[in-house]
Amino acid sequence: MKCELERITMNYETYGEGQPILMIHGWPVDHQLLLQTFEPIFDRKNGWKRIYIDLPGMGKTPGMEWIKTHDDMLEVLLEFIAKIIKDDHFFIIGQSYGAYLARGVLYRMPNSIDGLIMYVPATIANREKRTLPDHEILHHNPSYVEELIANELEDNLIILADQSDQCLEGLKSIVIPSLMRADYEFLNGINYEKELSIDFEKKAPHFTKPTLIVCGRQDAVVGYRDAWQLIERFPRATFAVLDYAGHGVGGCERDELFRNLVLDWIDRVERQAG
Repeated sequence: MKCELERITMNYETYGEGQPILMIHGWPVDHQLLLQTFEPIFDRKNGWKRIYIDLPGMGKTPGMEWIKTHDDMLEVLLEFIAKIIKDDHFFIIGQSYGAYLARGVLYRMPNSIDGLIMYVPATIANREKRTLPDHEILHHNPSYVEELIANELEDNLIILADQSDQCLEGLKSIVIPSLMRADYEFLNGINYEKELSIDFEKKAPHFTKPTLIVCGRQDAVVGYRDAWQLIERFPRATFAVLDYAGHGVGGCERDELFRNLVLDWIDRVERQAG
């Protein structure tokens, strides 16, 4: 589906009916990654309208020359929300960079969001300022490495701690096609290291709705320690750091445990509403 905004056309897909839940993927993948993670969960749950978007320059949403910063990305997202979700209350699930933008949406629309999931969240855009564990592979899979090398994606070796056969299948069917769809010329033109112009430390309100924050203990991309600093601003948050998991939590690393944590979040949301 296409959403015509003032200066950009956003690609998105919707599944189900009911309470809107906005799905925001990471960088530089697209919505297909979240689709394969969450549809097996929500397909068995009534009352949820899942809205999967492609951010600019990723998936089928084009990059636009005027988008130069995370603030520009956030403005696109807010315009999309105003047009598609309108004034309704809604929920957000954000993965990695999507979690970073989700915090921006929460800051700008604190009274509209009734629940939040942030997993493997990027809490600091500037990579040099992140607190990261050393990269550690706990399960080596030569076929996984060969697949990345064959597609000239060696930089992505840092993503996983568990190079399982399941992760290899996901790499072939979802991740690599998603990475290939990205517009890297556009993405490389964005000042990624410059943070959102929001003073989260001093001005971000406490969020008192059901929240889930999930990190990988071996995540050498965004880490887990920086995310822990958020905990007091989310008094209704379950915070989990999963061992034997890198940046692939929810996709293929510890996916069963992750699904159970999401189901617990849904239960908390439904109990709050009831």
